[in-house]
Amino acid sequence: MVAFNDQRSVSRTHHLWFIDEILRNILSQLPSGSHSTLASCARVSKALSEPALDALWYKISGLVPLFRLLPRSFAETRNQMNDGVGFVIQGAIEDEEWARFLRYSERVRKLHYHYAEGPGERLGERPFSALVQHASRSGTTVLPNLQEVFWLQFSHVAQCLPFLSRSLRRVTLYVQAASPTPPPGVLVAHIVPSPMEGYGGLFGVLEACSPCLEELSLEGIDFRTSWPLSSPTIFKHLRALHLGSISTPPSVIVSYCSRMPRLVSLSVVFRRSSGWSKSEPWRSQHGDQCQDPPQLSALEVVRIAGAPFDIEDILHAVNSPLLHTAALSVAISDRDTDGWTRCATLLSARFSRSLRTVRAECMRSGMVVPSHARSFSQYVQPLLPLRRLQDCTITIEDPAGVALTDEDVVTMASSWTSLSTLEVSLNGGTSGLPRPTFSSLLVFVHRCPGLVTLRLPFGQHLASLSSDDDWSTVRSRADLRELWISGASFSRRDTDILTRFLRHLFPKVNLVPLINVGVLHVV
Repeated sequence: MVAFNDQRSVSRTHHLWFIDEILRNILSQLPSGSHSTLASCARVSKALSEPALDALWYKISGLVPLFRLLPRSFAETRNQMNDGVGFVIQGAIEDEEWARFLRYSERVRKLHYHYAEGPGERLGERPFSALVQHASRSGTTVLPNLQEVFWLQFSHVAQCLPFLSRSLRRVTLYVQAASPTPPPGVLVAHIVPSPMEGYGGLFGVLEACSPCLEELSLEGIDFRTSWPLSSPTIFKHLRALHLGSISTPPSVIVSYCSRMPRLVSLSVVFRRSSGWSKSEPWRSQHGDQCQDPPQLSALEVVRIAGAPFDIEDILHAVNSPLLHTAALSVAISDRDTDGWTRCATLLSARFSRSLRTVRAECMRSGMVVPSHARSFSQYVQPLLPLRRLQDCTITIEDPAGVALTDEDVVTMASSWTSLSTLEVSLNGGTSGLPRPTFSSLLVFVHRCPGLVTLRLPFGQHLASLSSDDDWSTVRSRADLRELWISGASFSRRDTDILTRFLRHLFPKVNLVPLINVGVLHVV
């Protein structure tokens, strides 16, 4: 009877290997780079072959493996100068080879390319163009089911054109070239009929070829209003847009983004070639000044880095009751010293009801440094009206230094009683600046019982803990688990005092990370 049950168990286990969903789940757990393992799995059985091949070809970093599927059409060559791989045409692409090519190219979902030269220049411009043209005549693209393109050293628009299709959902392009002009001979005309000048037409090309994009990230690509604004909506499915290292005016960015009906996440990093300047007025597509500027009404997440006037322009355009996360990185020049206050005040005044997460970074210029440290209260005061904050990170880089006191800690805990995470990082200034004492932590026990993560700079002295009267009688149910102490290191004697204090107030706190980095010293 036992033997019979064992046989049935083995039989059931054997049948599990014919369930496609289970096989794909198992293969997805393999670590990145397990190409040889997947290749071996593909040769084990017919049931395992298809899932293994799909996993093997899911992501590629170049087209060389695909070109090698067409040996009668393209002969492989090697460049002795840089040991690179190229191909030369030696015949027309036959139907049998093309069918084999498609069986593998249809499995590719991600293309991660890392070279400034396009695939045509690396593989041979003529062979690459011949492959693209053959795919176009067959009514498809080189990678017909591609969902993601990541290009680390993108240099001209024509490079990505052969890979744009309706299946694309995510595109990331990092510009590494000052001139976006494609080299002579690059195949462009048969893909996009109208000429492109620089990167100005990139938005239009993406909209025309890949209208179902959901995530778009462009780094170092400026765009202007050269693209006709005739359509009331663009990128109907786009949910996340990142524009990094750009000099495009905020008004142009908002004009485009306001016509993306599903855009819920906007990230903008401004680059300025000169110093402080006034923001440009809102203008319509005809050039006249707008009476009703466009609005961003569906945003849930906004991240902006740059000068105060750029950040203010974007924040003024956000008119969404759903905005729950905001990250501001404000660069303060010596000619705009109150820029941080304006940005933080605007954020609090407009979104005090909806905001739950704030990442605030203020970076001051070091050209003119006052003789005394600035108070932390002048940085945090504009943010205090955000009463529903749950996750708050404040980073300040001030060459004058920042004075943080017990009163500042009490003010934050009393204003943000729903906090689960609070992190404060202060950089700049000299040593010996005012820092809160550990007794100030009592306020979090009373005011913020749901606090889980806390990072604060503290003073070195523990005189406030010498008496047990203030804290030994406290019955704490605080949830704090992660505590990071910056700017201090304690002897074994002081560690014993501080450890007893922390574990009494926060029974769930993990002090091992502080011991590992030498903040606390134990026997």
